[in-house]
Amino acid sequence: MKKRMVMLFGIAAVLIIGSFATTVQAKEDGVEKEFYPSGNLKKEWTYMGGKLEGPVKIYYPSGKVKEEWIFLNGNLQGPGKVYYESGKLLTEAVFKDGKSEGLSKEYYPSGILKQEWNFKNNKLDGVGRVYYESGQLKQEKTYKDGKGEGPYKAYFESGVLQHEMTFKDDKADGPYKLYYESSKLMQEGIYVAGNLNGPYKTYDEKGRLLEEASFKNNKKDGPYKMYENGKVKEQGVYRDDKIW
Repeated sequence: MKKRMVMLFGIAAVLIIGSFATTVQAKEDGVEKEFYPSGNLKKEWTYMGGKLEGPVKIYYPSGKVKEEWIFLNGNLQGPGKVYYESGKLLTEAVFKDGKSEGLSKEYYPSGILKQEWNFKNNKLDGVGRVYYESGQLKQEKTYKDGKGEGPYKAYFESGVLQHEMTFKDDKADGPYKLYYESSKLMQEGIYVAGNLNGPYKTYDEKGRLLEEASFKNNKKDGPYKMYENGKVKEQGVYRDDKIW
């Protein structure tokens, strides 16, 4: 029976940029306001020289603040925030001349930090982290110039390492390992430029081999062995991911 790898990717920077910046059209200078059919204020902003200037606020129909932004000469500038209707912070980010710059964060409705990412000139740069709602670290990945570059690790909520690998030019590259929550090795293999290549092994939680094979461009290729209770149960040859 062929076993498929369990891949644990999923880190993606979530930065909620206000809907305001893409919906408002330039008008005459001065304060502008938009209202819900109920009469409650929906948006308020200011134009100077035909460009957005100063603080911008967007509201929920209930009247509670939904988004807060600052514009300078038509570009997002400084801190920006998005809120849950409860009033708790959903996301916060910093902008420079309309581009993300510095630390951005997203929170669970409970107020617990969900993920944090660093931006440099509107591109991910540095270590990004994702957290369980318990506060325990879930994933961490290193970026450079907007691409995955360096170590990636994922954890069980218990704090035990679940997955480790390395990225190069935004592609998995080098050895990877998956673990049981007991910390015992579950699976190991090698990536080359985003593709599985080379030896591959899986283990049971007692550390005994379950399968050993080889990959070539993401497909099993070459001799393989399947084990049961530490003894060879089946063996043969793969060609292009098919047993010969």
